[in-house]
Amino acid sequence: MFRRLSLRQGYVLALALIFILATLKFAAMETLVIRQDGAATVINVSGRQRMLSQRTAFYTSALIAADNEQSRTELRPALLETVREFESNHHDLIQGNEKRGLPALNNDAIFDIYYDGDPALDSLVDAYIESVQTVLNANGEGPDAEKAYQYILDVGPHILLQKLNTVVQLHEKAARDDVQLVKTLQQLFWLITIIVLFLEAAFLFHPMVRRIENNIRELQKREKKIKTQFKELQEFTHIASHDLHEPLRKIISFTDRLEQTLHEKLDDKTQTYMQFITSSSNHMRDLVNGLHAYSRISANDEDLDIVDASLAVKKAIKAYEEQINDVNATIEYNNLPSIPYNQAMLFQVFDIFIDNAIKYRGANDLVVHITAEDKNDSWVFCIADNGVGIEEKFFERIFIMFQRLHRKEDIPGIGLGLAIAKKIIERHGGSLWMQSAPEQGTKFYFSVPKHIGKKGA
Repeated sequence: MFRRLSLRQGYVLALALIFILATLKFAAMETLVIRQDGAATVINVSGRQRMLSQRTAFYTSALIAADNEQSRTELRPALLETVREFESNHHDLIQGNEKRGLPALNNDAIFDIYYDGDPALDSLVDAYIESVQTVLNANGEGPDAEKAYQYILDVGPHILLQKLNTVVQLHEKAARDDVQLVKTLQQLFWLITIIVLFLEAAFLFHPMVRRIENNIRELQKREKKIKTQFKELQEFTHIASHDLHEPLRKIISFTDRLEQTLHEKLDDKTQTYMQFITSSSNHMRDLVNGLHAYSRISANDEDLDIVDASLAVKKAIKAYEEQINDVNATIEYNNLPSIPYNQAMLFQVFDIFIDNAIKYRGANDLVVHITAEDKNDSWVFCIADNGVGIEEKFFERIFIMFQRLHRKEDIPGIGLGLAIAKKIIERHGGSLWMQSAPEQGTKFYFSVPKHIGKKGA
């Protein structure tokens, strides 16, 4: 039956069993507390009954022995109050009293003492109280008082007190039995809990562990397969991009030669066609080069060093020195940290951002600020420019391969730079995001963990 249950059903069943056990144990302990509280009150009141019976006998004896009315007048209220409390306790011990915390009599052995004894305790108490009332009514004088007093002397110290002692002992025994019952229940709960845990281990956790182990093995197989396929794809991309270079080179070269050879014989329309061929071939060559560069990122990111980011920025600025001078641009940076990175790729990242800032500069002279902020476990770099900016709805699109927002005739490029930068940053455990608005410049942010662990996919 257990093996037919799913892991989820088994888990729910185990939780239900544990909940039931916990509820039963709580109910048992709560019942014990209530019963013990009631038992303590019963034992206390029953013990007081013994004391009251003796006090009643004492006051009765004193009333009988009094030789003047003043002494009798002083003794009557004490005796009356004592016998009333004795009578009230007697009824409460049998019928129960919720206000006093006294439960109704539910013990068969004690019930027999109250009603089936010879004499029965209930009858004995009634006769005892009636005798006291006779003494009180006679004011301790006369034959009726003497007879009632003699009954009190005969019953009180012996039969009544003995029966009250027996009642107290039986109440104490009932309380001990309750405690023993709860101890037995606790042992039973403990045994059932052990059985439930064993069943969980055998029919729930063991299959769960086995399934997890199988899933791990399956994931390892898939990971190995994906790595193999990824490596094959990298090799194919590398080979394809390499092999495409030669025919593209020949198309471009022989188109140029053909144009030079037939230049004077070609009309304007044919020359336009030739220019389209050359332009498309050059664009195709740029795409192949970009695809090749993108595919090589994962293959070259294992060689990590502690790289001075300032040197990487300086090298990127050097590469664009001519363009920077042509557009009268200013690139500011200082106090950049040293970070764990692939040196060539860090240069490539700053190279892409500087190139992007130059391409999308605004009407004013270009100013680029490159800063870094310490964020506990990582550095956050910011490349801010005062260029044309971009609408927020295009933020995601510009990081996708070959996605462009402008015609290549207006702004050169193939739409691959930011995609390459994003992949490099994520492969080094960081993130890339941006803030921008039209005509308000752009801020690119990227994070670099201070301790690079596993790289992103």
